Amino acid sequence: MFNIKTLILLVLILHAVIVFPAGHGIGFLIFAELFWLPQFYGVGTEDFSIAITDPLSQTIGFIALLSLVGQLILLGSVLLYNSKRTILIQFVGLVLLWTAYAYLSVSLFTGKEIQISFVTGLPFFVASLSLTFKLIRQWVGFSRKSSVEHT
Repeated sequence: MFNIKTLILLVLILHAVIVFPAGHGIGFLIFAELFWLPQFYGVGTEDFSIAITDPLSQTIGFIALLSLVGQLILLGSVLLYNSKRTILIQFVGLVLLWTAYAYLSVSLFTGKEIQISFVTGLPFFVASLSLTFKLIRQWVGFSRKSSVEHT
């Protein structure tokens, strides 16, 4: 199987290529981070929203921000020494990426938009679950080591 660092890189790549509807076409999430984020897509105006029920055109800036921060946290955690603190940091990064995916996929339940984001995000979700289980196993391993050292 994959080690944790390889799974982190796989999760980052799969998250970056999630497709979302953009106007009369589609876009990849990595392009939203590159093009919408530098302008903050109208922060402080009606075009920027953090409400999950608002249209994707208004929440894409927030989704890009969540994605970028989550990806940077995960990427930065690869450089850290393995410890319980590193695993907590990796969980924070995963939660941010899952939140961005949830924002993209919410219309699955409201029926407002095509669910291309949900379908193209499934490989990311499966890889992130695999990473989560590996992180939990490593957390339990650190806990067992520390309990043996204290006895």
